[in-house]
Amino acid sequence: GQTVSGQVSLRAPQDTSLDLDGSFTADGLVDTTYRLVIGELKAFVPQLAGSVSAEGQANRNEQSNWNVTSTLGGSAGIASTLEARFNESTGTAEIDFDAGLERLERLVPQLVGNITATGKAERTAAKGWRVNANTAGNVGINGNFQGTYGEESGLAELTFDAAFERLERLVPQLVGTLSARGTASRSAD
Repeated sequence: GQTVSGQVSLRAPQDTSLDLDGSFTADGLVDTTYRLVIGELKAFVPQLAGSVSAEGQANRNEQSNWNVTSTLGGSAGIASTLEARFNESTGTAEIDFDAGLERLERLVPQLVGNITATGKAERTAAKGWRVNANTAGNVGINGNFQGTYGEESGLAELTFDAAFERLERLVPQLVGTLSARGTASRSAD
């Protein structure tokens, strides 16, 4: 079968660049890669000095399955990984993520330290979603979140257990930790 392929390179101020490379075949195979570099992130977010780069790929095979991977890093103190899978014929999907921000005080001066977020989202063939996510780090914002959602029924449930330590950093009159634990749900449509 025929294959269409191409490459695109974009260059911009602040040492910013984007390179795309991809191919598509008549029988539906897709193979793409990208690399994005922002050499001077502070031009876009003044509080974040340094560079950031992201690279990844997306592929579609003969069985209509997509696989996507992406990583982000650089000297700006931002890092993440993302892996996603999607099956066109069944509608199932999985998304795994892991992200972190160093020196949160650059954005919120009262919150000194690092924060991370990890999690997984899944969609079943029955059009139901399950999500698990966690926050952590030495900045004092920690949480565990679990949720489900039925696309057809509208049923939803969220379970959470979270803590914001040293609340006085933002509200001096409230010394200590703010904790939240509970569930929230939505009945069927």
